[in-house]
Amino acid sequence: TVLCSEKGWLRAVKGHIEDTSEIRYKEGDHGRFVVHAHTTDKLIVLTTDGRFYTLACDRLPGGRGQGEPLRLMIDLGDEQEPVAMLVHQPDRRLIVASSQGRGFLIKEADVIAQTRSGKQVLNVITDEKAAACIVVPPDADAIAIVGTNRRMLIVTLDEIPSMTRGRGVILQRYREGRLADILAFT
Repeated sequence: TVLCSEKGWLRAVKGHIEDTSEIRYKEGDHGRFVVHAHTTDKLIVLTTDGRFYTLACDRLPGGRGQGEPLRLMIDLGDEQEPVAMLVHQPDRRLIVASSQGRGFLIKEADVIAQTRSGKQVLNVITDEKAAACIVVPPDADAIAIVGTNRRMLIVTLDEIPSMTRGRGVILQRYREGRLADILAFT
């Protein structure tokens, strides 16, 4: 099990932990991501600047202590934060989206980064951040996009373009507010 705290401390704990309430973090910190993985897996991390980073699970610090800062493992800027953390499965598809409601479909095999500096996938401009990265189930045919303005839009999946890099298309336009969440369903 891979644990990442709100302040970006990462560690791998042996075993499959179901109850995360017993896990201890540093003073003033709490859990953010809990990912169940094997030591042979790769972990992919999307950050607010639209970059994907790849970490080998066998090289993550052990569960004793608080772990190590994620910023030491990858070249992550001080103003950037992790948005999503997933175990890599190359046959899946993802939807990545920005806070302004732009996004696209991408094959998960296309987001693997070979270097510490990551791979730029979602291009973001000023006052925009990567806000969501979800796995699209194989049988899904629609997505629901929800904004902080409490408006929801349902779109068929074939209306979303597949890209390997870019800003994407406008999934939902916001006069006030930003993207809150995306869900793919059948």
